[in-house]
Amino acid sequence: MVDPYLARIGADWIAYFSAPEGSRDADPLLFNPFGVVCELVRQSPLHAWDLIQFILAQDKQAQTLDLLSAGPLEDFISFHGLDWIERIEEAAKENPRFRSLLAGAWQLHTPDEIWGRVLAARGDAKPFDCE
Repeated sequence: MVDPYLARIGADWIAYFSAPEGSRDADPLLFNPFGVVCELVRQSPLHAWDLIQFILAQDKQAQTLDLLSAGPLEDFISFHGLDWIERIEEAAKENPRFRSLLAGAWQLHTPDEIWGRVLAARGDAKPFDCE
């Protein structure tokens, strides 16, 4: 079970990035969680991992999952890939949706050795927007 604070951030992520483009700033009930998520990714990899897994499990929309791939997951791999590659590989092996999430991430600052393992883990999966 995910921490209630992380669940709230995850729900905010899904709500914010699922909202129609023009309504995001107009709706006072929508909170942009991007800064909080970025901070978690940099400072707390365990919480960031749990949050990424939570959003992946809860969200079914290609648009928001692609943002998760190209944002938090991509940064997570860049910052923590060396220490987390085994867990990333395990998640990819067990979950085809996680492989699709990996397929939407780019290398950025990830060392080539780790990125090669990410590519192997995602296999021939396609990003969510290509399904």
